[in-house]
Amino acid sequence: PAVAHPAVAHPAVARPILSRWHFQTAVYLGDTVAVLAAAAFSFLAVNGTAPSQSRAACVAALVMSLVLNCVVRAIDRHPSDRGHPAPSSAIKAALGWIVGASPVLLFAAASPDLSDPRRTWVFAWFATALAFIIAMRMAVAHAGAALMRSGRLGHTICVVGSGQEAKACAALAVKLAGIVPLGFIACGDPDSGIVSNIPFLGTLSDVARLLRENRVDELVVAASSASQDALWSLIAELRCLPVKLSIWPESVMLPISWKATARSGGELPVLPVADVPLHGWRWMLKDLQDRTLALLLTLFCAPVLVAIAVGIKLSSRGPVFFRQVREGYCGAEFQIFKFRTMHMAPEKSGELTLTTKNDPRIFRFGAILRKTSLDELPQLLNVILGDMWLIGPRPHSPLATASGRLYADTVLQYAARHRVKPGITGWAQVKGWRGPTVTAEQIEQRVAHDLFYIENWSPLLDLRILVMTATHGFVHENAF
Repeated sequence: PAVAHPAVAHPAVARPILSRWHFQTAVYLGDTVAVLAAAAFSFLAVNGTAPSQSRAACVAALVMSLVLNCVVRAIDRHPSDRGHPAPSSAIKAALGWIVGASPVLLFAAASPDLSDPRRTWVFAWFATALAFIIAMRMAVAHAGAALMRSGRLGHTICVVGSGQEAKACAALAVKLAGIVPLGFIACGDPDSGIVSNIPFLGTLSDVARLLRENRVDELVVAASSASQDALWSLIAELRCLPVKLSIWPESVMLPISWKATARSGGELPVLPVADVPLHGWRWMLKDLQDRTLALLLTLFCAPVLVAIAVGIKLSSRGPVFFRQVREGYCGAEFQIFKFRTMHMAPEKSGELTLTTKNDPRIFRFGAILRKTSLDELPQLLNVILGDMWLIGPRPHSPLATASGRLYADTVLQYAARHRVKPGITGWAQVKGWRGPTVTAEQIEQRVAHDLFYIENWSPLLDLRILVMTATHGFVHENAF
């Protein structure tokens, strides 16, 4: 018989101090510090090295630290974060330094002047850096192993399901080094019951909140295989979330032999379904890129912003800014900033009246702002605050409809737009899909273009969208 789940009111999840990506980043930074420290130590230790050579030595050290990182990342993709022994990590890093520094060593060896202090410094730097790198890697490997044993470092997972498959998945997860099972999420499958070895975190309705409030690296679907249609429906729903998604093979009735080849290297033997579109360095690069550009644009456009604010105050009574609730990353709601372009009117709770062409609520100066899209400029503040990106899917109101139906009810994959932050401009906008959404096709095309952007993001694509926005993206027939 099924066991009733206890009532849980938004349980707090104890997250590890470090994720695998954070740990790997720390290791690579440690390699860089070892190379730079060895360069400085050798430079000071070599007698007769002219102070005039210090600038060249600094440049050489910086270049070689970058070369080391590139070579080591190609050789050692998972440095000491998955239970690998310390000597293995140290050997791979040492090999990376030998390969990366060999051209410089050959150049120094070919120097005709045996007494050249630069030649002496290069050889001293090579030997010292090799010792520093090995010592650093050994220390970090031992520290990583200690953190994994204490549960403060690892790949965090949530098991979705509460039947026998979920129990088997959780039982293996708690035994693997580097895997931190946060708990299980019940999905109402026929064999539902308590998974006794990990905490109960809630039901499917709590998943989005859990992702917003905690660091969850992966969702593992380990639901009952009694209803395959229900299972595929569950997977389609979870694919829209900004998290890695995998399936426990027994849920799809795969033989045990398939489980052994699903994954290797001390990880759960699961079958990958979907990955995070942007994570790690790609997310950091995108976030830093857009916030920096937003700050520069805000400073550059400051006179225009002030002039528009004065124009609004002279044209209509009311505040300069208009704020409205929109859905952002992982479905979280935030207040978007825009220049007010309409006369003030009382708002009706739970209702959203979309703007139409020649809308009588728009005052004259506001119409100019809307036609030129200048009313969107205050959203640069949302980008700086971290609610949005400069480029991304446009944020919509949770009450927005197309053909009388909510967006989420109109397009199956609509929620997949929330896997990244929303943007001021995006691929859909520069391709002409902006303005009102009267028909289902209009929102379907927007979502299709947004998903294309999410799956194909690159700095070059962002640059292309910015150029298209600057050249012909401000004024559009659907901007009113």
